[in-house]
Amino acid sequence: MSNMKRLILLLVSSSMMSAQSNEDASFIRFCDTQDGTYTPIGKGPKTASGNTCEVPFIHWAKTEKLRWEFCTEYLPHTVLATKVIDQYTYTCLVESRVTCDDGWIQLHGICHKLIYEAMTKPEARARCQKERANARIAVYHNLWMTRHWQDFFRDAIKLWVDATETITDRLIYKRGPELMFAHDTLEYGLHSGAFCSRRRVFEWVHGVARNSPNFDSHWASPSEPNMKGNEPCLELLKGRSTVWGGGRGRTRDMTMMFNDCRCTYVRYFFCGKEAELVVVPLASS
Repeated sequence: MSNMKRLILLLVSSSMMSAQSNEDASFIRFCDTQDGTYTPIGKGPKTASGNTCEVPFIHWAKTEKLRWEFCTEYLPHTVLATKVIDQYTYTCLVESRVTCDDGWIQLHGICHKLIYEAMTKPEARARCQKERANARIAVYHNLWMTRHWQDFFRDAIKLWVDATETITDRLIYKRGPELMFAHDTLEYGLHSGAFCSRRRVFEWVHGVARNSPNFDSHWASPSEPNMKGNEPCLELLKGRSTVWGGGRGRTRDMTMMFNDCRCTYVRYFFCGKEAELVVVPLASS
């Protein structure tokens, strides 16, 4: 074989490998289950810089704004555009700019792996790191992430979310309408009356959700997080649950709400890790 043929074969092989590495299997499966039209990177609209999927919806939405909000809420990928087909049908064009390993699912740019085994919080963290060295229990980094998590865990009513109580220099020592218990005070040598701002009481671990949505309105009740009984871990609720506060329990639909709890409880969970960015092919001259 001549050197020129070897070079051509190498270039073709490299191009094929690059194209394969740019396609995320979970995004293709998502598009197929939604009866969408999948377009690989480089062949979609000029506004796209990744793989795209155009998903049809039979749903009436009067304005572009309402269509965009619906697409954003129900599809776990970046929305690029919406298009009206007829009075009751429109499409949502979504994009994926990342790829995940086999067995991992892409949700809002983060790779997730479902673990169908209930564990304590420390056990869950160790399991995720066993899956991948850079994997952690998934964090709440998108407003609608909780909806997509619970779509996968239909039979589980409580999931671990990787956030933990925080100690900051804003600790204060008196009760007020906007104040809540601080972290496990025994661990930090603080007296049992230590309080801190409810807004600051939990933070996302490992810095992987620096721009996470404000979840003040997603607590299971106005009295949460109450930090009673050493509850430094965060759980996501689903369905009807009972949350105690003010000396009595309240049972209601707690879907997509948060509650602080003991880390020794067993819960189901997702492992999450940063996704690999796709390589955008160079435009041909």
